[in-house]
Amino acid sequence: MGEITAVERGLLENMLYVVITKTKYDENYNFTQAGEDEAMFDDYRKKLKVVFDNLAALVPELVLQVSKEYVLTTLNRWQSSPYEDVEAAVSLLYNLGEALPASHGNHFSGPSQVKTSTMQEMMQLLVTSGVSGHSHPAVSLQFFECVARYEKFFTSEPHYIPGILAAFLDTRGMRNPNPRVRSRTSYLFSRVVRCLKSNIVGYTEDILSQLTDLLVLAPIDNGQIPPLLTNDDQLYVFEAAAMLIIAGNTEPGHKEGLMRNLLSPVFAKVTCLAERLAREQDPVNQASIAKSICHATAVTARTSKAFSNQNSIQACGCVQLYLDALQLFINCLNVGVEREVVGAGVRQLMHRLVVCLDGESLLPLLPPASQALLHTPSPAVLTEYLPLINQIITKFQKEMSPFVHTIFMPLVSAIFTALSEPIEENDEEEQRTRRLLQRSYYLFLTTIVSHHLLPVLAALDNTILQQVLMSVVQGAVEFPDPVAQKNCFVILRRLTEAWGVKDMGPPGFVEFLYTQVVPACFLAPLKTTFDLNDAQTILALHESVTCLQTVYRKRGDELITYLRSQYFPKMDLSPELVNEYCQALTSDAKVFRNYSKIFFQRAKS
Repeated sequence: MGEITAVERGLLENMLYVVITKTKYDENYNFTQAGEDEAMFDDYRKKLKVVFDNLAALVPELVLQVSKEYVLTTLNRWQSSPYEDVEAAVSLLYNLGEALPASHGNHFSGPSQVKTSTMQEMMQLLVTSGVSGHSHPAVSLQFFECVARYEKFFTSEPHYIPGILAAFLDTRGMRNPNPRVRSRTSYLFSRVVRCLKSNIVGYTEDILSQLTDLLVLAPIDNGQIPPLLTNDDQLYVFEAAAMLIIAGNTEPGHKEGLMRNLLSPVFAKVTCLAERLAREQDPVNQASIAKSICHATAVTARTSKAFSNQNSIQACGCVQLYLDALQLFINCLNVGVEREVVGAGVRQLMHRLVVCLDGESLLPLLPPASQALLHTPSPAVLTEYLPLINQIITKFQKEMSPFVHTIFMPLVSAIFTALSEPIEENDEEEQRTRRLLQRSYYLFLTTIVSHHLLPVLAALDNTILQQVLMSVVQGAVEFPDPVAQKNCFVILRRLTEAWGVKDMGPPGFVEFLYTQVVPACFLAPLKTTFDLNDAQTILALHESVTCLQTVYRKRGDELITYLRSQYFPKMDLSPELVNEYCQALTSDAKVFRNYSKIFFQRAKS
């Protein structure tokens, strides 16, 4: 594109002013009860932003100059300007962040001195003008959005940080009369703390003292008085508080003390709630208490996100604090009321602690936690428990062997029982739950065979092992879910790799290869439900092909002889096709994969 003429530049400038003017909220816009008109205007603003972005790409200097003039003029007289103008000015500053390119999102350093100084000037006015105290929620929200977007401004000018923290913590932010502002600033506060924690740690204890009332769990019988923050909002504030504590340059004992101060009121409340739950007879009250316990668990889990590789839970001396917390919530689960709700919280906390803790700390609590979680092993409970065990196995691998050995049989028996319970044909929800459980079961077995826990299967009673193996073959062939089928073939392949040589595996395994595994590699792709045009199904086909080649690697020409003399005659294949197939089977993996797809396409046509 050539140089822009003065006339064209004038037209573009006019267009930019039109965009700014049209961005302003209409006086009839309803912020408390948004309806169809409000949704249409929000959509219109998004379209205007696209025009603004295009103008910024075309004439960035002009957009920056006009934006600066509008922002500075409006913010300097915000108290006497309509809220629509003020909101448009702060939105304009916010939108520049996406419209103008910046290295790593930093608009306050870089080669363009004009741009960086202009952005600094606008941000300085934003944070010093007092507009953060504007009474209209739309302006308040946009102010905090700007602060969060341009957090790098505060790393270069940290003397503005105390003022911004004050805005977040007082009636302008998380104590604002408007619930939308309170909710959004809670989230933005956690974002700002995450980005600026190294600049903020000096204010940690002052911030924590100001957050105290926002960190109190809402009473159950609060009547019609809603708490300042919703449960979801509170999670962000707890996370921010924990990040500040952990980021400090203090001794581990001091960090542990602050974390204990943060969480002890939560644990004290939970202890009272558990006692009340045990006494409560009213189902409605039971549900409310359980939800509060679940929220307390979520809060505890959320604070663990503050730990990192640099500041681990061990380095900060907080291991015992979280182990005690987990035991407390397991005790709540053992009250035996509202198990589903309380159990969801316990699982959430355990998922987080698997990330943070080492095996020596966490594994002793696995048996009591599992016993409590699986007290009533419905299909839904089992489906939600299995991903937790998979996560733990994946992390701790061989360390998990004693536990998996103990739990495997009861767990698999519970799964088989749950899957065999009769259900009504038209109960689609229950059928979906069963399918999810079956898929989770196969993923559980895949996790075991993929993480050095095959000895657990080898140690099973032979009858039980046969039952498990047959369930895998059935999944590979009959279960119309390509992801589960792929996992089943992964299991069969891993077992073949480990046990496919004589005397290496359980008694009868080689016979099982020929009676079940090899036929499954043909029967599954020949099913009408096995769609060779579907990407996931092709992955399942590839795994079945790899499984068959693994049998060949372990059994050699014995497999070829079996196919020629026993299996292929049942399929009524021509001698030429038999030779062709056997030759492909003994070729490299890619050749055999490609050949197998063509082979089964022809067989099904």
